[in-house]
Amino acid sequence: MKMNDRTLISYTANIGGRQYPLKIKPSEKELIDQTLADIGNKVAEMKASYASKDAQDWVAMALLSLTYELNKCRNNTEALSTLPSKLEQIESALDSML
Repeated sequence: MKMNDRTLISYTANIGGRQYPLKIKPSEKELIDQTLADIGNKVAEMKASYASKDAQDWVAMALLSLTYELNKCRNNTEALSTLPSKLEQIESALDSML
């Protein structure tokens, strides 16, 4: 029997040594696994970089770092979305000079 995308499955996420129960769509599992791996890698990076012995500190720093990177990408995407209109303005200006 094939599960449709409206069916939620139970899933346990492990972040910083803590378990978090989730309900997810089967189609989301691969992306969630990738996301959890990214979080785990960033937490390990913070653990190696900071002297704190508190896992919550590493998780918080990983959250800050990943969110910062996300916001940088969002800002770049917004800047890129204005590029076509700017290129049209430049093209118009060049056409008027010729």
